[in-house]
Amino acid sequence: MRLVDRFRAQHWRMSRNQRTIAEYIMARPEECAFLTASELGRRVGVSESTVVRFAATVGFAGYPELQRALQEELRQRLSTVERLEAGREGIRQLGDPLQAVWQNDVNNLNRTFQNLSKEDFDRAVAMLAEARHIYVIGLRTSAAVAVLLTTALRYLGKTVIRIDLGVGDYWEQLDAAGPEDVVFGISVPRYTRWATDMLRYAHRRGVPTVVLTDNPVSPLSEFADVTLPAVTDFNSFIESFVAPLSLVNALILGVALHDEQRTLEVLRGREDLWREKQLYDSPEYVDWGDASQGNALRERRLLPLTGDQY
Repeated sequence: MRLVDRFRAQHWRMSRNQRTIAEYIMARPEECAFLTASELGRRVGVSESTVVRFAATVGFAGYPELQRALQEELRQRLSTVERLEAGREGIRQLGDPLQAVWQNDVNNLNRTFQNLSKEDFDRAVAMLAEARHIYVIGLRTSAAVAVLLTTALRYLGKTVIRIDLGVGDYWEQLDAAGPEDVVFGISVPRYTRWATDMLRYAHRRGVPTVVLTDNPVSPLSEFADVTLPAVTDFNSFIESFVAPLSLVNALILGVALHDEQRTLEVLRGREDLWREKQLYDSPEYVDWGDASQGNALRERRLLPLTGDQY
């Protein structure tokens, strides 16, 4: 829900001072996004405690959560060009894009896993492990995360349908989902309208939903049974996907360990299939019972090169 909608919905509950705060924030969002509660109070002419109570009145756990939501809305408004221009100075100060990205991604990882609810993570793992079918939604840049999750869960024997826009039949695909299934949505700024629409549709039909997004108040979170926030902050024209990918790795491992015996059986079957189809170009897929194959590999990889082979 947008901040303006939150403010309107709770307007009748607000005191006169709280209404003044709401009006100030809406009139100067760029300024307010980076003010502390004390600073905002001084600008408006109210106490810091009044600002904190205002945040609670409009449905936030505290002022920092309200501030993050405001920053997120501002980030949504910026074009790719504006975002690159905004972050250029910070990169220049470090003097090295490599250092800038490294420091940024390490910070994102730390913030993600330090603040992640273990209860929510465990619930998401159980939902994925026990689902009949899993529908994965991840569009545009989020598609990379969706592909990793889909591929790895299929390794584990799960029936996974990755939904993309394709020929426009995504509504028909989602229409098959039921309460025994899970819809897993992935979206970060700038959020795609299609992803939000799909999550809304699944949620209203009673299909369990898990959302991986950048913060607990993203548009998708409204339609999630479980929200897994992963920090994607990066002062460039794209988001950083290091934390979302790492969180997906953790989910995959969690699902694998949910029923270890079944996982081992499925993976053994997968290995047999891959070996039969010679899927990977590596020594373990050579038929060592075939002398010609074995000898050829030894000659190619194990014997030292002679002078005329250099």
